[in-house]
Amino acid sequence: MIQYNWHKVFRATGGNSLEILRVIKMLTYSEIVVNKYDKLKKYENFDFKSNPTSFLVNPELLYEAQNSFRSGELARYIALASCRSLADYLAFKTVTLSLYHSPVSLDVIGDINNKLLFIQDNQVHFVFEELRRK
Repeated sequence: MIQYNWHKVFRATGGNSLEILRVIKMLTYSEIVVNKYDKLKKYENFDFKSNPTSFLVNPELLYEAQNSFRSGELARYIALASCRSLADYLAFKTVTLSLYHSPVSLDVIGDINNKLLFIQDNQVHFVFEELRRK
């Protein structure tokens, strides 16, 4: 599980899906900048973990599935997952997002990608978050 500040990630990456995935991968695997040509160099002075408001339970699964999905689909998944309450997860292990708290409409969620998200009982379910690591 990783905790991070979504607003900082979004601002630093300018909403670019490839860059969002790069930052989340950096946080997931604790990657560090190795030289001045490293693509992570521009993020080395950002503290994405301070004041965390967002979380991903199984961020590794995003990278295992990277060949099956476009970067935009994965970045939208991360963005929507970032709307969930970290407090609810820490207290109750809730990994879903209530449709009432979603910043986008039901139609938009349905268009994102049904392979990554599904809606049941007014809750958005995140496929990778509900999978258990073996």
